[in-house]
Order: sequence, then structure tokens, then C-alpha cells
Amino acid sequence: MKITSYKKDGKTYYKFNIYLGRDEFGKEIRTNRQGFVTKKDAQIEYLRLKENGLDKLTDVDFDNIFSDWVKSYKLTVKPSTYERMLGMYRNHIQPEFGNMVADKITTSMIQKFVNDKSKEQTKFGELLSVIRRVYNYAIVNKKTVNNPALGIILPRKESKLEDDEFLFYEVEELKEFLNHAETSLPLHQFAFLRLMAYTGMRRGEVLALTRTDVLIDTSQVRINKTLSRGIGNGKIVNDPKTFQGRRIVDIDRETLQVLIKLMESHGNEILFPNNKGNYFELSTPIKWMDAVIEKHGLKRITLHGLRHTHCSLLFAAGASVKEVQHQLGHTDIKTTLNIYAHVTKNQKLETVNKFVKLME
Repeated sequence: MKITSYKKDGKTYYKFNIYLGRDEFGKEIRTNRQGFVTKKDAQIEYLRLKENGLDKLTDVDFDNIFSDWVKSYKLTVKPSTYERMLGMYRNHIQPEFGNMVADKITTSMIQKFVNDKSKEQTKFGELLSVIRRVYNYAIVNKKTVNNPALGIILPRKESKLEDDEFLFYEVEELKEFLNHAETSLPLHQFAFLRLMAYTGMRRGEVLALTRTDVLIDTSQVRINKTLSRGIGNGKIVNDPKTFQGRRIVDIDRETLQVLIKLMESHGNEILFPNNKGNYFELSTPIKWMDAVIEKHGLKRITLHGLRHTHCSLLFAAGASVKEVQHQLGHTDIKTTLNIYAHVTKNQKLETVNKFVKLME
């Protein structure tokens, strides 16, 4: 009997792995139990399982139920959605509940889990949704009779942007960045970064563009698809998630000329093809931007920060909230207002500083 201790949230718990024989196909059967407050509790459960053997063992691990449920779930969603959910499960739910017997997981355990996750990541509501779905599946398939994820109280979700998302370039900083990008990067890399800065498009939207999306006669870009991650780190082109994501945005003549020059440099239908004629990885443009920042010692912002740069400069130029919402394709106007609030806060602070300097 091997029972081991482990630490969690500063407390000591006990767990064990037990061999229960082989099934009718000769496959070895083992199961894990954890979360015991005392070593004695773990010993009692160990002996109970040992005595009952295979015939009376009805306990099913949460991980096993999830594995069955996810096979059906996979058929109902886009590959990118499936991959994202799988990542959420592996990173958050599985370490907490994966090896636990589904019937031993209580509502209070799940409530604590949700409360803790609400402090560290904003998608805690989606984590709870996955747990609920798995239990609903288990009930329908007679694997359990209770759904402990029902009745969970969701903590209030803070609608805020992360600090690094608020980092953006002022006008002169953006000019300096793009000047260096133009002189130190290949045409396609510079064109990508300029298009992001001058339109506020998402990187997946830019990477998914084709020649026909560049409307030369009207100096516009049509956005009707986005590049996302598929199963096994593959790439797939999807429709925008929302109606607001489908839009046509104006571009200046100089940016249009850069795109025309880019199209003349290759014959691919994809506007930004890699050297194999396919789509770039979503992470690749980050390297382009970082290369410019590091080489020239510029202020470090994220690739997404270029999107917020466009947004903040639109507000500074006097654009309305609704105009900016359309330009960036925000579904929820609260997202636009959050950026607006931050920009106006900075402008007020600059006004105060100007007055202080005047009085010195």
C-alpha cells in the first residue's frame, strides 16, 4: 500500500494509485484517488477498493468521463474552438479534478475552484461550463446521478484590459517604428505591420486576407474571414465569430500603394503567403515586430498593442466611440469604451502636467 502526500494551497493531502486487476481483454486496470485530508482516510478508501475488486467497482474518474464526452463535443464545434477548450481543460480543470472520482467531487469543491480561477484568469465561466457539460453527459449515460456544478455562484467578472494591452505608441513613436520597419524588414513584413497600425485589424484577419479583399478602386480592405489555429497546431480560415467582425475599412493611399506593391511581388492568391505559398503561423508576425523593437531600442509593445495604438489615435483625432467600434470590429461596445476611458485618462494627466510646467 503506497500512499503519498502532496501540497496544495499550503495544505497537506494524501493520494494513492491502486492496481485492480485486468479487464476481459487483459488490459491492466488502475485508478487514482486524491484529496484525502488524513492518511487514515486514504488507507480506508484503498482497502475498500482492494476488497471490492473489479465486480463492485462503479467509481469513474472525471477524466474518463471527459474523454468520452469530448469525442461528441468535437463534432459540434470548429477545430479552433475544440483546441482552445482542450487547452483549458488540460491547463486548469484536469490538474484539479481529472484523477478524482466524479461522484466524490462536491459543489463546494467546484465553487472554490471557480472562485480561485476568477482571480487569475477571465475565462472562469467557460471552465464551469465545461464541467457542467461533462456532468450532464455523465447523467444521461448513467455514469452518475448528480451534477455538482449546478448552483455555482459566478464571481463578478471584471471588465478590464491587461496592463500590457494598454501599452501603445503615440504618433511620433508610431512614425519612428514604421520608418524603421520599412528600412529594416522585407516588404511583406513591413506591409503587415503598417496595415495593422493603419486599420487596427486583428493579426488573424490580416493573415487571412486574399488579393480580392484589397478593393483598389475604393481604397478599402474587406474583412470577412480570420486565420485561427486548427487541430494539432494546424491553421484554418474561419468566418468571423460575430456579425461585427465582417466589415469594410478604409485605408489611406500610401498604405494601398504598399499593398499593391506587395501583390506585384508575388502571384499568390493569399495576400501574405509564406515561402511555401501558404499562410504564416499566427505567432510569426510577433517575431517581425520584436525584431524592429530590439534592433532600434524602441518602446516595447505587443503586436496587439498596434491595434490599440490605432484605436487610441482615432480617439485622439476626434473619432466617435461608434466609429471606432466599427473600425475595430468590437462586438461589445464596452471593450471600445474601456480603451476610450484609458486614453482620455492619459490625456487629462497630460493636461495637468502641461499646466504644472507652465507654472514652474
